[in-house]
Amino acid sequence: MRNDEKGQSLVEWAIILPIIILLFVGMIDFGYAFAKQHAVSQVAKELARSASIGETIADLQTEAFNMAGAIINPDTITHTEVSNTSVFTITATDGKQVIITFDESLKTRAKGKKFRVLVEYTYVPFTPIVNNADIPLASQYYTKSETMQSN
Repeated sequence: MRNDEKGQSLVEWAIILPIIILLFVGMIDFGYAFAKQHAVSQVAKELARSASIGETIADLQTEAFNMAGAIINPDTITHTEVSNTSVFTITATDGKQVIITFDESLKTRAKGKKFRVLVEYTYVPFTPIVNNADIPLASQYYTKSETMQSN
């Protein structure tokens, strides 16, 4: 390498290194978002299953509070706000929220009646790619009310 070309590779690294770091951190951030989406989906699925076999609204709210620890840090959960019997919000100290919505038809629960469970969470990425845009994650499950019978 000639003496007048030594600075060239340094400049090339100065240009490429931030892009490589951004790609690496972006992959990690995507992994976290994917894991949170999976947790949101699992919480909705489990709550729908529990609701379909006839658990009470109070039991479902307790179960949802316990399961929200898979989405947000359970040590930071401050309170649960129940706006009505169908929608309630679990809030953490850092402002993160998990919103769980049950269909109103869950109150009557006639056998074979279809109802929906919706779980919503907003993921805040730590990679500033697009103006620090939050990513809304949601999952909903439809199921039918069933009766379990033991012989």
